[in-house]
This record gives sequence, C-alpha cells and structure tokens, in this order.
Amino acid sequence: MPRLALFLCPLLVLLAACNADKAQNLLLHTSNGDIHIALSDRAPEHCNDFIAMLRLPRRDSLTFYRVERDFAIHFGVGPADSLAHIGVVEYEAGELPLGGSLASVAEQPGKWSQSGNYFLILDRPQSDATLDALEKKTGRRFTPAERQAYKKHGGLPQLQGQVTVFGRITEGLEIAQRIAALPRDAKGRPLERVVVWE
Repeated sequence: MPRLALFLCPLLVLLAACNADKAQNLLLHTSNGDIHIALSDRAPEHCNDFIAMLRLPRRDSLTFYRVERDFAIHFGVGPADSLAHIGVVEYEAGELPLGGSLASVAEQPGKWSQSGNYFLILDRPQSDATLDALEKKTGRRFTPAERQAYKKHGGLPQLQGQVTVFGRITEGLEIAQRIAALPRDAKGRPLERVVVWE
C-alpha cells in the first residue's frame, strides 16, 4: 500500500492543478517569444493533460510541428514522434473555438483528443456570410450569442463540437501569428525549429 500511495500522491496533486483556480495562468516560452495562457475550468482533464505534457522531462522536444497561416499552429510531441499517441483524453465541451483559443487535437472528433498534441487558433475573421455558408454546408445552427462571439473574436466555428477548447491566449497572440507566418515545408512543418516549454 505505501508504494501505491507514493504513486498516487503526485498524480492527485497534478489532477488538482487545473481545478485549484477558475483560470490557471501559464506562461509558454517559445524560441520566438512568450505566450500567456489562461486555462479554463470547463475542461479539467485536458488542462491536466496539458500541464503533464509541459512538465515532461523531454521538454526540449516539444515543438510547433505544423503551422497554418490565418488558421492555427500545432505543437506538442508531434504526430511523427513515438510518444504522439501515448493516450487519449475524452472530449469535454469546453469553450467555443474562438481566435486565441487553446485546443486539443481530435483523435476522434467530438469523442477523443490526442494526449500531448495541441493547437492555438488564430483570429481568423468571421462574418454573417461565412457563418451562413457554414450552416448551409453542415446543417448546424449557431445561436445569436455564438454568432456574436465569432464575429467579434474570429476563430474556427467549423470545429465547434469537434475539439476541446480548454484555454485562451491572454497575451502574445502576435507571437502565435509570427510563428504561423514562418516558412514551411509541404507538410506545414516550419523550416525553423520552434521549441516550446513552460
């Protein structure tokens, strides 16, 4: 029993980390500048997974592995890494995928997220016309409040209900945009290696 307690105590501390405050603030250092993140209390399992990933001993291997200008930048252990699929986290409703949001890469949209792989949503503009077109294409209907939020903050409404959004950028969106604008290869990987750590 003492061995089990030694294993469980650090795990319980980690699991409580996201739930301690309504919005836990983290500072992500990147080789291109700092990004301040506020984690949401609406997706505690994703918060816990994110914190655990940042505190891996191999943190120098956490990189931005795909960048998409005006869309999103992906980071973590990366899809080609042997640790990329070390586990999944069950979908949590979380927040809307607005510009500046932190989300988890979907393993199965609306069901599971990949452990250790995340993305920052850029402030892609949205209008009534783009939202109308998306509604027509998907059959989804946005509420007036959702429409207002997307028009004000931009984002990726096509991912609503598909990915878990569990945080937002409070400072440093321009750093994310700078990373998104880096030259990249045919697979979207930046030609310049951009490392991320806590």
